[in-house]
Amino acid sequence: MSLLLASGCLLGLEEYIPPDYTNEDAGTGYEGDLAGEDLVSGVVLPGHYHPVGYNAPPIHGRDLKLQVQDCRTCHGQNLNGGSAGAGGGTIAPPSCDTCHKASWRTDCTYCHGTAGGKGAPPRDLDGQTNPAKITFPGHTAHLSGRIAPSFDCIQCHRKPTDVLTPYHVFDASPRRGENNLSGGLSPQGVYDPQLKQCTNVYCHGIGRLNGSVSVDTPAPLSCSGCHADLTTQARWTQMSGDHRLHLNLGNVNCTHCHAGTVAADSGTVSNTSKHLDGIRQVTFNADAAGITYNAATRLCTGTCHGTNHNETWSL
Repeated sequence: MSLLLASGCLLGLEEYIPPDYTNEDAGTGYEGDLAGEDLVSGVVLPGHYHPVGYNAPPIHGRDLKLQVQDCRTCHGQNLNGGSAGAGGGTIAPPSCDTCHKASWRTDCTYCHGTAGGKGAPPRDLDGQTNPAKITFPGHTAHLSGRIAPSFDCIQCHRKPTDVLTPYHVFDASPRRGENNLSGGLSPQGVYDPQLKQCTNVYCHGIGRLNGSVSVDTPAPLSCSGCHADLTTQARWTQMSGDHRLHLNLGNVNCTHCHAGTVAADSGTVSNTSKHLDGIRQVTFNADAAGITYNAATRLCTGTCHGTNHNETWSL
């Protein structure tokens, strides 16, 4: 084992594959940075660069993801195979396509995430699967679709097209997935991996202003976890327009004006496709059937609860 770590023999492919592993899902079932290390013998065969057993998925797959070394140095810039002598061995390093399935280059779950499911952890880059230990525990919540559409990677990352996309696997910041929110709903947002905190993000704002949230914030969040609701009267002044005026009437609640998004209890998102979608969704329920709203002008017209409306809603 010390030979493997000290010698630098951490790149390449050998003939030995333990019978209980396949190349279909590198990393599945392993936990921690050195998971599966006992599969590597430390014995380097003549003409080879790597020790026997290095091609076990939890070993060479993890080392690729953590950029222990740059695989392209020996296996070619496109990972299509190298020339004899690369890395000091006399046997030409093979193409990565030799063993991996045809779609491995573009299948997100081949390297991280849940095999056959989502490309986001659990199953971190180092093989970690414990939700309490992975780098960003909130991944699953953001994909759950509980209160909003299942967020795509583009909301927080520059989404690659394949394994060789610049800034993806081979970049200047090994061992972590970079955050870039410029392509999503919070282009001005920032994530600090040291503080584990998002700042200036739309998705955790109060509706009028962007907000901040820590990864360690207890979940799941209720409505008041981001913006005021029926239970937080002291915060009604934070809401746009005449929200406070309407709620103070006592006979008006969220579902009167947001029936397409909120359930009758005004505390449950009934249509996740119309929540946190970047649009101010206004749909009146039967109690407010006599009023209309023009989204372009923000003008409410008509009669609701016996009161005539002809006013522009301020932001």
